[in-house]
Amino acid sequence: MKSADRLMISGATGLIGSACVRHFSALDNVELFTPTRKELELTDRVAIFEYVTTNKISSIIFAAGSVGGIVENNDHPATLLDENIVIGLNGLWAAHKASIDRMIVFGSSCMYPTDAPQPMREVALMTGKIEQTSVAYATAKLALVQAALAYNRQYPKGTFFVPVIPNSTFGPCDDFDSRSSHVMAALIRKIHIAKQMDLNEIKIWGTGKPRREFVYSDDVASACAVLLNADLSTLDEPINITSVDEFSIADLAQTIAEVIGYRGRFVFDTSMPDGASRKALCGDKMSALGWLPSCSIVDGISQSYEWFQQNLSSDECSYA
Repeated sequence: MKSADRLMISGATGLIGSACVRHFSALDNVELFTPTRKELELTDRVAIFEYVTTNKISSIIFAAGSVGGIVENNDHPATLLDENIVIGLNGLWAAHKASIDRMIVFGSSCMYPTDAPQPMREVALMTGKIEQTSVAYATAKLALVQAALAYNRQYPKGTFFVPVIPNSTFGPCDDFDSRSSHVMAALIRKIHIAKQMDLNEIKIWGTGKPRREFVYSDDVASACAVLLNADLSTLDEPINITSVDEFSIADLAQTIAEVIGYRGRFVFDTSMPDGASRKALCGDKMSALGWLPSCSIVDGISQSYEWFQQNLSSDECSYA
């Protein structure tokens, strides 16, 4: 980072935002700004602009947004679409108007077509149909990514926007709510409850066969640090941020069980949707910048589970 960089992180209490706070707060040459929702309403673009200009922000990691797993995408597609488009476009507009140096914005691996060649390269975006269970959220994220690239094309001397696509991210401050969590957090919670209740088996949605890569949130934060400084003058696509390990959902469940100490068995409910059969991302662009993830899946699960236990109140876990 440049000397005395003034960095704003939106969504600073969330999964990726909190990891960025941990990473950048350890650096001496960065002054952090982490406005809460009460301090800054992201649905108000003028308010964002005024906050950025008043505090003389030079860079932004825009990690705010509405997220959810298959259930949330299925039950609240309009909300996910509306909130992510409004918040995201407001952030882009405000950063552009304030003429900050650089802003990182987040897409999602669910933006990729279901039939994209694996591992998926950034060029595959918008070349086919999106997985139906994620289409609303993916559409919002695609709009944000394309808007960021459009700003770069239209205003080449203005704020430089860096759209990134992290693969399935997990870590402390993840959403462990059974109604809205992604697969990693959902399985950690479910297996924890099964152990506490001494259950002999756990039912898991789908076949257990879909394969996923999981990247620890602190690794995403370290990637952001690289991207805030890298020479990206030829950037015309988003950049994947991914891991080196790939797991089936069944194997992931078993790995989590080993970390937690659960010894029961898993039963797969094949009447429920699987989602995309595989989501592996090509990480060549980040590798070319000298970045690789450093946290193993077991260490990441252990740290996520520790945070979950420390932050779980008795009334949050109804065992229902």
